[in-house]
Amino acid sequence: MDKKRLKYLILYHVNSAKYLLAILALIMGINLALGLIFKNVQNPVGSIEIAAFGFALFVGYELFGEAFSFALINGISRKTYYLANIISTVILSVILGVVTAATTWLSIKFANNLILYTLLYGENILGLFIWCVAAMFVLITLLHFTALVVYRLSKRAKYIVLTVAVLLGPAIYLLNYAFTGLNAALARFGLLLLGFSRTGQLAPNPFLAAGMFTSLAVCVLLLSWLFLRRVEAK
Repeated sequence: MDKKRLKYLILYHVNSAKYLLAILALIMGINLALGLIFKNVQNPVGSIEIAAFGFALFVGYELFGEAFSFALINGISRKTYYLANIISTVILSVILGVVTAATTWLSIKFANNLILYTLLYGENILGLFIWCVAAMFVLITLLHFTALVVYRLSKRAKYIVLTVAVLLGPAIYLLNYAFTGLNAALARFGLLLLGFSRTGQLAPNPFLAAGMFTSLAVCVLLLSWLFLRRVEAK
């Protein structure tokens, strides 16, 4: 493996996301400022994490197309691209996660923003940082995989996938009648993914959630290699 090309592609990935990261920092700063200004009002204002998670999805989707074409055009192998993508995703997840957690912690202490983390897990600073990094990792990975799948599909197949995605919610509801307990099983999985385990009572745990996020991201990364091996540059 060409380590020089690997390093160059990692830098290309990170550099491609710098404007998105700058915009995200601005949005989080505005939300924090609003939380400080309206600190004494009854209802919280803005949400730092939701804005950050939304941008993580966008970063994950944008990371694929241009970087993949760039890699193949410049003679970089799929294996090198795959490894570079994993490393750059980890780097971006840490940067996004730490900045989000730090801003969120400032809001918890000094402002009045809507904080998803405290609603779920209470105030746990170590858990906050680990949870934010893991959440960024799985979100970027999921949307990168989505972009990879969409990139590979024909126009007709894209319309089919979009239709299935739109009908997925009603379909799951209807399938519950054919497979009793389906919705309950999905709900249990969703709660487990968020770190809620049933040990006598429903107990939220940010570290369990971070572990579930990371496990899901690893599974998606392994699956993405199967798609990446056959996709061609456009």
